[in-house]
Amino acid sequence: RDRHVARTGPEMGRPAESDPSDVASAGTDLLRGWREARDAFGGALAEARARSGCSWWSCLLACGFVARMALWPIATVQRKAWKRPTKGWKDVGKRYCHVAVHVPVLGLASSAVRNLARLEPSMAQGGALWFQDLTQNTLGSAWNMPMGAWGTLMPLCAAMAYKASTVPWKHAQGNAAPAHGSDMRALLADWTALGVFLASCIAPHATVCYWMGNHAAANVQTNVFAHKDAEEMKMEALKSIVLGAKTATQGNVKHAEALFERATKLDSNQVHAWIAKASLAHQRGDNAEAERCLRTAVTIDPRVHAAFLEPFLREQRDSTNPEGGRESELNEEVAQKIEREIHEPKDDDTQASENDQAQTKHKS
Repeated sequence: RDRHVARTGPEMGRPAESDPSDVASAGTDLLRGWREARDAFGGALAEARARSGCSWWSCLLACGFVARMALWPIATVQRKAWKRPTKGWKDVGKRYCHVAVHVPVLGLASSAVRNLARLEPSMAQGGALWFQDLTQNTLGSAWNMPMGAWGTLMPLCAAMAYKASTVPWKHAQGNAAPAHGSDMRALLADWTALGVFLASCIAPHATVCYWMGNHAAANVQTNVFAHKDAEEMKMEALKSIVLGAKTATQGNVKHAEALFERATKLDSNQVHAWIAKASLAHQRGDNAEAERCLRTAVTIDPRVHAAFLEPFLREQRDSTNPEGGRESELNEEVAQKIEREIHEPKDDDTQASENDQAQTKHKS
């Protein structure tokens, strides 16, 4: 309490008023600390480039990649926190811990690289291909384009690298379940990619190289986490199938249907879940739903067609057309009788009698 109240004179017991000079001093100290950290980061980059002997563009790409990969443990904590319900502010902090660390680190690194591009003369020849000068911006101070149309390639590559880091490869190809998130999240990623493009247009190409290395590491991280999420969802789907089968044998069909529906939502490629849903739908008389589930299973595993779908359709035809089913049985009996007669040996008298009957029938 003594730290928050004044201690002298008639003002004792009242909150101490903030001194403007103290606020200014704190701001100055913060700015000084930021500049010292920026210079230290830039010095580390220059030292790494001097020791490795590689070009500036490759050094910046590698440093951006390593800096993002160093935050992998924090990203893992954030990923696990989103899978659990929040019980307090501590859990809320864990949900955004990676963002709270990554954004200041990225800002510090970007400032350090920008300062290096201003102070390091070797960066003017440290690029490659069309971006030889890493100190150049796509948009100049007079809003012109010093590098022409070629200058927009680096910002475009940075925006595409960021967009690729937000979508797993398998999900982009349509071979996996959608990642967690809504359409609003995808829209936010698109607008953020546009912001990355605009920011890359006014930043030196050295900074853009660092960002691209950072996005490459984020791409690896996104795909690894997506693979782990898919495996966990498959295991949860299998647990739901096993529990649904056990529940169905106990007579609780409604709960079993809910479990099988959950399994198909967790992993839409679970054939057993679709077959089980078709079986329960057939039991309650919903043959249209049963056929839909079986046809979905056939698209996943073609063997389901011969094992389940054909017998189901045959049963449906026989139940809707009893005479047609009886006719198919008679045709099968006639075919078996003909086959038997073909293979049975016949004596000469029987063969002559059959020939006479055939000639008489022909004449008539």
